[in-house]
Amino acid sequence: MNMTVQYEPNALFFLQNNNINVPNFTNQLQQFLNQNGQNINPNGGNMQFNFNNQNYQVNYGAVNNNVFMVNQIV
Repeated sequence: MNMTVQYEPNALFFLQNNNINVPNFTNQLQQFLNQNGQNINPNGGNMQFNFNNQNYQVNYGAVNNNVFMVNQIV
């Protein structure tokens, strides 16, 4: 599965506000999604994602046309 990661404004703000490198986070999240696509709920949900030894909860919306829309990161 080849997913495209996009962010709602508040999710992007979270990354920028916490000095997280957005392209690196996006690339690693895309790789994770491509390897774990069977675990993605097509109707949306949340999942744990480890980036730079830090765990994040990624909340996402319904997946349309392989676009993974990140609603919120906590």
